[in-house]
Amino acid sequence: MTRSFFRPRLILFLTFVFFSSIYLEASTIIWKGTDDVTNWHDGDSWIGGVVPSIIDSVIIRGGSETALVNVIISSAAEARHIKIEDYCILSTLFTGSLRVGPVLGEAIMIDKEASLINFGDLLVVNALNGIVVKGSFENHGDSRISGLVNSVVDYEGIFMSDSSIVKNFGTLLLEDLNIAISLEDDASFENQGMINIEVCKSGISSIGNTLFENKSRIDFSEIENFGIFNIGSFINNGPMLLNNAGKSNLGAAISNLTFGFNASFVNNSNIVMSNLEKTAIRNAGPAAFMNNGIIIIQDKPEYGLDLNPFSTFEVSSTGSLVVPAAVMSSLIVHDEAIFDIANGAVLTVKDQ
Repeated sequence: MTRSFFRPRLILFLTFVFFSSIYLEASTIIWKGTDDVTNWHDGDSWIGGVVPSIIDSVIIRGGSETALVNVIISSAAEARHIKIEDYCILSTLFTGSLRVGPVLGEAIMIDKEASLINFGDLLVVNALNGIVVKGSFENHGDSRISGLVNSVVDYEGIFMSDSSIVKNFGTLLLEDLNIAISLEDDASFENQGMINIEVCKSGISSIGNTLFENKSRIDFSEIENFGIFNIGSFINNGPMLLNNAGKSNLGAAISNLTFGFNASFVNNSNIVMSNLEKTAIRNAGPAAFMNNGIIIIQDKPEYGLDLNPFSTFEVSSTGSLVVPAAVMSSLIVHDEAIFDIANGAVLTVKDQ
């Protein structure tokens, strides 16, 4: 008992010491804010004449509706924290790289009228929130966002709010986080690249009038609570693999719920779920789940499909659903829930 009581507090104390040590000699480096200056690596571009280092907080400002500020990273760059203010754009070229963190706060803050564009290598490490997006973020290169392993502090990889937009055309790795990608308000996320979500409490959380659209590939692995927690709109047009996702008692690989919003999940491609312990898909009303593609649930989870009251799960004529003979139940349809299989659809229940 003594050991279990003190261990979380010890981890929290060590986390505080770790982050506090990086603030000792930190400075705030501010962009000069002229539209004809673009080079991150030139000391003359910064007030004070100093290029930011890994212990410095960076503020990029000075833009307007008629004169945008463009800051360009063409080789290695680093900072403790970056704030991109309205009407400013920070771009990393193919030849560039940017490392941000560790920081006890958000690593990168993108204001509502600001943008971050990455064509190179972006690394965000050990921050309470990796990238906070109120404006827009485009990834065309390689981006990695990592939390602090075994910390009692919760971390979010990409946090989106307002009418923010994120588009991924490259590779995006999110690991050791509380929530890998979180959308709220009217945020939208479009994936046309490769996303790997590994060793997180939850993978993708979408709440509000949000839209998450997958047009390429997403792989989930070792997810504690929810692979996908959707209280918005989720459209899947590319392959998804959920491996060992939703391990907690209340978790699920995919949870499609409605709390004041009309949640909907549409699958037009392939979803494969493997090594599940608890529930594969939970649908809670009046949420709607439409399967026009292929869903394969492998192995033997406790529950295959759990359809709560007022929810709707449909398999269209082009759809296919493979459900295992689960430990408890392959399919639960509660009162006033709807499970509909169209003519031509394929439903398979088999022992693994």
